[in-house]
Amino acid sequence: MSSQHAFVFIQALADDVNSRKLTLPSFPNVATQIRNALNDDNCTVDKLAIIVSREAKLSACLLKLANSAQYSRGNRTVDIPSAINRLGLNVVQNTAMTVAMRQLELEKDYHAITDKLQPLLAHSVDVAAYAHTLASKQKGVNPDTALLAGMMHGIGKVYIWSRAVKHEELFADTASMEELVAAWHCPVGKSILESWCLPDDVVAAVEHYLHFEDAAQSEYAKMVATLSVADLLAANDTPDELESIAETAEFRRLGLPVDSVGEFMEAANEDVEALRAALSA
Repeated sequence: MSSQHAFVFIQALADDVNSRKLTLPSFPNVATQIRNALNDDNCTVDKLAIIVSREAKLSACLLKLANSAQYSRGNRTVDIPSAINRLGLNVVQNTAMTVAMRQLELEKDYHAITDKLQPLLAHSVDVAAYAHTLASKQKGVNPDTALLAGMMHGIGKVYIWSRAVKHEELFADTASMEELVAAWHCPVGKSILESWCLPDDVVAAVEHYLHFEDAAQSEYAKMVATLSVADLLAANDTPDELESIAETAEFRRLGLPVDSVGEFMEAANEDVEALRAALSA
């Protein structure tokens, strides 16, 4: 990648981020419809259920979540209104965003980056599941919000890839492209999530999860640490790697015993697998 091409592309990214109006080329409508419905004071569970029922994947995901060990307490439900009541409106909105992310690979605007998008989405499901489970083990972090942060943590990569595909010379140099994505996907992701009016702690987590020290003193430090550790756990699961994770400032910020990371991974397997299944519905 020539320095000129890189400068022009990075300058365009910087302009997009600074505009505070950065959005993806396309995003499944169901997430927007549900967000709009929840902003309506006249919204009812039955009205929301109608919107949800129009989207088969979202309906399946909500039912799986409602009947998972985290929410069911042994009581099975088979209808969408009951699932919404059990999960709560925040979980429904977060799940809609998650399902929309999972469906990005079906959008024609992203067909050219399928080889990059598929592994990112699979990793995001794992990160979301670990984030949810980690949050449930501590105080001060909402598990469902942590799940949303996990699913959204790579959204900036999607935007950069979708822009870069129009510049073949960028993709020709894999190493330079990876460096560019690593350096820019967090601020780009932050800008996208701000434009969607997602919660401040989710935005902060996506912005800082790779550099926890930048947010260590902020009010969102625990959410940032949760996402950071979840990302590490999803990519590293050998004993030596787990020991290294337990020694990080991010893990210590969670307030969990340093010698518990291996036990956590073992105990979390059932919860994580259940969430993976639900999120992949």
